[in-house]
Amino acid sequence: MKKTALTKDVLRDIKKSLGRFISIVAIIALGVAFFSGVKIAPEDMEYTADKYYDEYNLMDIRVVSTLGLTEDDLSEISKIKGVKESFGTYTIDALAEYKEKEVVLRVHGFSSEQQINGVKLVKGRLPEKSNECVIEAGKENFLRVPIGSKIKLFSGKEEPLSDSLKNTEFIVVGAVQTPYYLSFEKGSSNIGNGQVRDFIMIPQENFILDIYTDIYITVEGAKELNSYKDEYFDVINPITDKVKELAKDREQIRYREILSEAEDKITEGKKEYFDEKAKAEEKLMEALEEIENAKKDIGNGEKELKDNERKFNLSIKEGKEKIELAEKELLIGEEEYRKGLEAFNEKKSLAEGGFKKLKKK
Repeated sequence: MKKTALTKDVLRDIKKSLGRFISIVAIIALGVAFFSGVKIAPEDMEYTADKYYDEYNLMDIRVVSTLGLTEDDLSEISKIKGVKESFGTYTIDALAEYKEKEVVLRVHGFSSEQQINGVKLVKGRLPEKSNECVIEAGKENFLRVPIGSKIKLFSGKEEPLSDSLKNTEFIVVGAVQTPYYLSFEKGSSNIGNGQVRDFIMIPQENFILDIYTDIYITVEGAKELNSYKDEYFDVINPITDKVKELAKDREQIRYREILSEAEDKITEGKKEYFDEKAKAEEKLMEALEEIENAKKDIGNGEKELKDNERKFNLSIKEGKEKIELAEKELLIGEEEYRKGLEAFNEKKSLAEGGFKKLKKK
């Protein structure tokens, strides 16, 4: 009886204000729908993002080291139980100039479309030659370079970029996207204005570095799990711990390798120094010997010069004496000539006077 009366009373109230009842129901339904959408949207987004990661083989773990990574490091990592794939590659920062714009680029090594941290080709094609590259696709990228254009890279440091790359000028053959970068921020750099604006990918064989800058790892069973769920990290974290344990030994080995290389270079440098020092000392002794010989030659020359000077002065003196004697003899001769001329003139006058007397007779 009470339930029936209550039901009738409720239905009577609804009939009296049917519009208000329908509005309340609609508001409640809209709220429930909005709440359901908000609640399920993150899960849908996480599922979509994880599917995108899996399609392009995004790494599960990235390994970097201030001492660099070697082939031995890569080999040891690949031996860890649970590691599905490991990939050693290179990443450097460089400056690029295009149409009077200078931008900091992050340069990645490219091996194949199926590599860890693969790429989605948006337009053009992938690099096939060592002097080709692909750039970041999208309207927000700073360096908008048409396909077919050339990009010239510079180091931005004292060391030339040719120390790291075989080629420093590349032809753009395509534009790509990669799950490695999920936002417009690419990180910071110690060159240019300090902000990395875009990335490019060049063939891996272009790098002439002795060590890897990065090792990317994928883990067995991780691709089947949602990377935003705890189950994913339950698989990843044990492998990460094993890598960290391995790193302790590899760091010491790498440190000793670098120390040994440095000591070898020091030994080689010392040997080269002492060899060059011995050569320099030998040349110095030769030069000193030449100087001593030159001093002797100079001393002999000075003595010879003094002898010649003395002989010259003696010759001058003798010459002067001969000139004075000749002058005296010349004066005597002139006097004898004058006297002889006077005697001749006198005899001539007497002879002419006698001749005149003979004529008169």
